[in-house]
Order: sequence, then C-alpha cells, then structure tokens
Amino acid sequence: MSRPLRIFLAGEGTNDIGSYAGDQGYWDPQQAGFVGAVIRKVAAMLGTTNWEIVGGIPWKRLCRLDQPKAGARVSQRGDAAAVRQAAFKATSKAYNADLLVFVRDTDGDKNRAAEIREGIAVAVGLFGTARPHEPVVAGIVDPVIEAWALALCGERGCERASKGSVQTRALKAGVGDKSTLALEKVVESADLERIPGDATDLHKWLTALRAVLASRV
Repeated sequence: MSRPLRIFLAGEGTNDIGSYAGDQGYWDPQQAGFVGAVIRKVAAMLGTTNWEIVGGIPWKRLCRLDQPKAGARVSQRGDAAAVRQAAFKATSKAYNADLLVFVRDTDGDKNRAAEIREGIAVAVGLFGTARPHEPVVAGIVDPVIEAWALALCGERGCERASKGSVQTRALKAGVGDKSTLALEKVVESADLERIPGDATDLHKWLTALRAVLASRV
C-alpha cells in the first residue's frame, strides 16, 4: 500500500477546521470541524483509511503579502495571496502534504470568489507536475458555510442566497449558532447521495474530494 495521503486543511475558524484553527500541539484529527468531518465521511464511504491530516491553518493567519516565484503573474493581495500561502504551507518541509483541502465563505462578495479562483490556479502549480491526483480541493462557499450545512440537511435554495436568509434558516435548523459540534453532527448524519441538486458548488467539492481519496483505496 502506498503511504497515507497527507492532507493539509485551511478554513475560516473552528467551524471549518476544528482544532486546526488553534496552535500546533493542540491539533486533534478527530476534531477537524466541518472539513474534517466531511473527509472522514467520504473516506468511510469509500472504505479507505489510507489518509491522514498533517496540519492546518485558519484563514486569518495566512500571510496576504508574499513573494511569488520569479515570472509568476499573480495578485499580491487578498484571497489570491492567501490561497497561495496556504499551498506554500502545505508543501513546505514541515508538512510535505499531498493535498490542500479548504473552504472559504464569499459572504456574497463576487470579487472574493474571483480572487480565490486566481489563487487556486497558482496553488496547484506549487505541488509540482508529478502528481497522481488534483492537489487542491477548494470549496468556495456562497455565501457562508451554513448554506452547505443546510444542503446536507436536504434543504434547497441555499447556495447563492443572501447571507441573512441563510443564517436565519440555519438558526431555525439548529446549525446556525456557530457550534462546531452541530456542524460535525450534520455531516455525520447526512446522506451524501441525497443532497439537493441545486447545491452545485457543494457537489463539485465533494466530487473532487471523492476522486482524490479514491486514488488511495
């Protein structure tokens, strides 16, 4: 069997990446927030344990201003730089990750989504060319992570709705009180085969994650 797939996480806080939003030394793979719960869920569906989370970082700690490689034509600011810095962290000697998995809320800001996509294009290249799978599984959540939690509960019309309406619906559903545990439980109890079809971004993210984890079955 090949070595375990080494996964590095990034997200906005504990809701997204659990203990990996805190200081190294306090990380717990069983407390990896929404993203970690999804990884565990998909891996269990595929019947693979050949993976491990090797590190993570919250969005607020990512350096927004760094130096690109010579000749690179990339933005020096905002979310493009943050995504690129997450990839630098993931591919550093400290983590030597095979895969960067992250989620990022747009909060309804279309410019943010465009910046994230710009950063992804550069981040992929940082993993080199000799790779058996896509090295970045990027979740752009429009507007907020609660929209994906609602979709996992079977609710329609969540993606690209207004932030206020999503948060109101999430509170009524019991997943909008900023509880990491509540989000993890939503994932654990969800039927990934019955997610509403209009949750297109969530479907794309899950499909990409399945493909990478399946490569290590």
